[in-house]
Amino acid sequence: MSEISDLKSLHDRDDKFSKSAANYKYEMGDSQKFINGLCEVYGISTYYAPSYEDRVVVEGGINRIDALFKGLLIVEMKSTGENLEKAYVQAT
Repeated sequence: MSEISDLKSLHDRDDKFSKSAANYKYEMGDSQKFINGLCEVYGISTYYAPSYEDRVVVEGGINRIDALFKGLLIVEMKSTGENLEKAYVQAT
């Protein structure tokens, strides 16, 4: 497969994913669907890649990280309208 067709395929998968995820609003109900869809775009097996709901200690107690790709990426989401500073604090 050529680089151009690889990029087109990636773009097509990304376009399909972004349209399907556009209506996700609720962190607890949509976070794993979002991560699974994102993994699909990049051809990453969700069986091996992310761990979900890892516990983290933050000021005021214990929270959970929505998804962790060890050594690569932390994903922490909030529902529509929530303060994103909380997501940053939780992830860091």
